[in-house]
Amino acid sequence: SHKHFHTRSGPQDKSLPEGTFKIVHYAGEVVYSVHGFLEKNTDTLFKDLSGLMFRCKNPILHKMFPEGDEATWAGAAKRPPTAGKAFVKSMNEMIAILNTKIPSYVRCIKSNHKKMSRKIE
Repeated sequence: SHKHFHTRSGPQDKSLPEGTFKIVHYAGEVVYSVHGFLEKNTDTLFKDLSGLMFRCKNPILHKMFPEGDEATWAGAAKRPPTAGKAFVKSMNEMIAILNTKIPSYVRCIKSNHKKMSRKIE
């Protein structure tokens, strides 16, 4: 057990609702539900962190992170693309598509407040 992690001590313990656990963060206590926890928390785990867990001497952590085995990383990038890199890639692809097109322009006639023809303000 860790001093920042709290869970029910048994069925008679009513300090937390069933199926929850509490983490004491720097900003205060936060209660999490185990239902849907994995589905909601699918953030990318960087390969160097999973590698660290895989190389850990703790056998439970070693088994929990088989993707940390560097032998399976052949051809994979060390870090996943960031949102910024994905945006730049998307913009570059859009510019490449636009550069294959022949642009044509439509002129806009500037209107006037009196709504009169042949009068431009």
